[in-house]
Amino acid sequence: MKIRSLIVGFLFVSAFATTAAASPIAPKELTTQVQNVIKLLSDGDAVGYPKATMVQRIKRGKYDEVDLVVFSIEGFSGGNNYQQYFAIFSKKTTTHRKQHFMLIDVMHIGGGSWRAIQKLDAKTTSNLIDVAFLGQGHWGDDILSTLKNQTMVDNIKNGSTILIDALENSGMDSPNFPSKKTTIKLVLKGGRLYEQEAQ
Repeated sequence: MKIRSLIVGFLFVSAFATTAAASPIAPKELTTQVQNVIKLLSDGDAVGYPKATMVQRIKRGKYDEVDLVVFSIEGFSGGNNYQQYFAIFSKKTTTHRKQHFMLIDVMHIGGGSWRAIQKLDAKTTSNLIDVAFLGQGHWGDDILSTLKNQTMVDNIKNGSTILIDALENSGMDSPNFPSKKTTIKLVLKGGRLYEQEAQ
């Protein structure tokens, strides 16, 4: 039984490492911002696990893009545990022509005995970039009425849906070895992330 558990554990870690490695290399400026977020979320004992960080870039046109990031923090209260987080950053160019990644929002999305994202390959059901760049404030109908693109208006009002495949712990799974396939449904609305319960 122990040998079987070790084999399963090895396969799980190997698969996780493979999918994480397939993620595009994040620029230094983005990595620094992720590290800053980790420091804010840590309890003083927990630290980030860079090898498990996954990045997905969504582009529109030549300049506009947002970065979706899944990262892990381990060792809360000095224990053998980890939590996964999902964050969205928008890429900006400062007045000094430097690259800057601004955090839009971050949320707890997985962890031991719950669920895990092994590969970040998110799908969006509307224009995430319109929502990310324009949906961070409170938009009244008077402002929205000035936008000519009705799809953009609908996205800001109703939010943009982000779908992410994950594995969830079932009753028979060990804490860090989820096996039940699931899809996480997130909504980015008004610059904040919300999770929609499965129907």
